[in-house]
Amino acid sequence: MSKEKNAPAKAKVEDRKVPPLLVIVIPARNCAGSALRMLQEIDSQRDGLAVKCASLATRLRVLVVDDASDDETRRFLVAWKKSHDYVHVEFMAERSGAGGCRNYGVKFAMEQMEAKYVAFFDADDFLMPDAIGKIMSVLADEKVDCVQWGFRTLNKDASRDNAWIPKYANPDEWVTIPVAPWL
Repeated sequence: MSKEKNAPAKAKVEDRKVPPLLVIVIPARNCAGSALRMLQEIDSQRDGLAVKCASLATRLRVLVVDDASDDETRRFLVAWKKSHDYVHVEFMAERSGAGGCRNYGVKFAMEQMEAKYVAFFDADDFLMPDAIGKIMSVLADEKVDCVQWGFRTLNKDASRDNAWIPKYANPDEWVTIPVAPWL
């Protein structure tokens, strides 16, 4: 990854009206469908949080780092960003993998967006009901250094009704299965 090609750009002034308490970093590559589902889920939970505590909802941001997608993902992310002002999208000039996108994302979130906290989700993750609200509530006091939550691995068809916890002795069994963060 070239530092010059993928150097974080300055965030726009309007992005800094309210400093984000939490920035969720999502690496994305050729995944418009799963990214849509994940962003819709975050959007829905953010709307639910706004009903309970509007000031917390305004302090949530999403940073999607596109890993040089070569399908419709790029076009989808641009369109989604236009109608969701709390979402910021950065495009990598060359592929750097999920880890490279996360590293870039955390640096951008902390330095350019001035985030207090950063969380990592993947485009194919599922959120447990009210996960965003619970996470934001814990962070609201800003007296914690880190919030850790567990995950539950879903069955291979991603059904929440048939969730199962894998045996950690055999990680090959669950490497490609989506996870659902819970607090």
